[in-house]
Amino acid sequence: MDRRKRLIVFAVILFAVMLGVGIGAVKSSGYRDVCSVYSLKAPAELVVSGNISYYPPAPGYIVEIDGPRGRALLVSTPQSSSAYLVARVVRNQLEELTGDNRYAVFVLRGSCGRVAIALYSASEFIQKYGGNPVVSDVVVIDAVYKPGFTAKIFTRDGRLVYTGPVLLVNKILKGCHESYKETAATVG
Repeated sequence: MDRRKRLIVFAVILFAVMLGVGIGAVKSSGYRDVCSVYSLKAPAELVVSGNISYYPPAPGYIVEIDGPRGRALLVSTPQSSSAYLVARVVRNQLEELTGDNRYAVFVLRGSCGRVAIALYSASEFIQKYGGNPVVSDVVVIDAVYKPGFTAKIFTRDGRLVYTGPVLLVNKILKGCHESYKETAATVG
């Protein structure tokens, strides 16, 4: 084999190895797509990635969470944004939601188009990211999934906007940071 053919063969083999390494790195990253939550049958702690589903403009939202042993009802507060709600607990029969009286509520959409509702302690969320955090289009969370927990999000006039399984967020790993603290510009 002449030198040129050997270089081409070497380049093809190197490309195939690098492609395999790249695919392996993506597959072993530990991130699960939101859609994979729908196939879980047992409680699990997992790292989930999803696209933020933005809330349509409305005068407010109601979040209803059904669990195996009860229900919780949350109402959005003025601290909410189009990327997440900050919702106050107004009724709670779920022991899983006793850590805070307010929750940041994210709707994460998977590649299949289905959504999961992620709940994060609002106190921790605001303490970590400030009063007006910046949320990216894609968010990665470390969360707990428990079968049988479903959330429905309604506008205050009763229109169902989102429904999906609940993820209890331990922490946000990617896609959220404190807003930039720039001083106001002066014109003069």
